[in-house]
Amino acid sequence: MTLLTPQQTAIDTNPLEWISPQRSTAMLKAIPTGNPDIGFALLPAAGKDKPNRLADLLRAKLQPCQPNEDELAVATGWPVTAFAHRIIAARNVPTERSIEALAAGYGAAIQPHQDVLAVVLTYWFDDMEIFAHDIMEAVTTYCSMYLAKKGMTSLIVQHVPGEMGSDRRPHVHVVVFARARSLTGWCERPAHMDEKSSAHWVEDWLKFCKLCQFGRPARSISSSAE
Repeated sequence: MTLLTPQQTAIDTNPLEWISPQRSTAMLKAIPTGNPDIGFALLPAAGKDKPNRLADLLRAKLQPCQPNEDELAVATGWPVTAFAHRIIAARNVPTERSIEALAAGYGAAIQPHQDVLAVVLTYWFDDMEIFAHDIMEAVTTYCSMYLAKKGMTSLIVQHVPGEMGSDRRPHVHVVVFARARSLTGWCERPAHMDEKSSAHWVEDWLKFCKLCQFGRPARSISSSAE
């Protein structure tokens, strides 16, 4: 695999403007999956008004609610308001010390020809059908079994809107970085990182659910990547 030359390595350290769920959704190009339980979207390198940054999308997913002053005061990195999150590193690659460092390193490897920064998968679940921690463990297992072994890095972010008084259903976002990674750095793009690959991701997830006898996601929820 061809290694990519870093362009910059700066990590965001100053307080950053909050990115609402609506704004983060606008960054994405949603692709219909034909399955209302599973969302598939791409993060294009080119945004509507300016280039997109994976760091902005990661931060937005980690902050579905705007951090308050107390959360900002105690945070050593990006404040997190999501229910839970987890980095799944590519196999045999050490996990980064922070999400900020991971995002900065990836941003440094972006090349002029790169048109996609990430794939965003969204899985919706019936409220109270499956315990929240079981959902996180299942998605973690999926990412380890199906993505990490192929050199893919992903960030899992779990949202439980009911905890905030919303009637929206629990869901999990999986942001899959659009570059494989090895011990020597970020490499070329793996397969299934384009608009025609939605069927592949749906089939992968359903195969995993059947293999593990995992509960079905919610059928009544739209497959948006919000």
